[in-house]
Amino acid sequence: MTSTLVPAVASGGLVDWLGMTPTAISHQIRLLERYCGCALFCRTPQPLALTDAGTQLFSAVRSRFEGFAGAIAAVKRVGEQQPPRVVSTNAFASRWLVPRLPGWRKLPGV
Repeated sequence: MTSTLVPAVASGGLVDWLGMTPTAISHQIRLLERYCGCALFCRTPQPLALTDAGTQLFSAVRSRFEGFAGAIAAVKRVGEQQPPRVVSTNAFASRWLVPRLPGWRKLPGV
């Protein structure tokens, strides 16, 4: 639930960044507020604003989430260095894929 708080405060493009609908984001915020027992956001039109409790929570979790995001990015970079793995049925591999491999290997960067 707290994963919704940091980007909500730090990013103007919340819907795009999270890949969630505004309704789903609102639901997650309400669940977090219910869990905390207090309002974390002021219910006003744009721009989004934090309450005092929201500011306190945001200050406490921001650096930890940034560290978590950095660790995920580092692991992802390592994973991106791995060669792709192709999985198929034997019939597809023998009749279509294998005959085309010599041409594929001639492509730049392969």
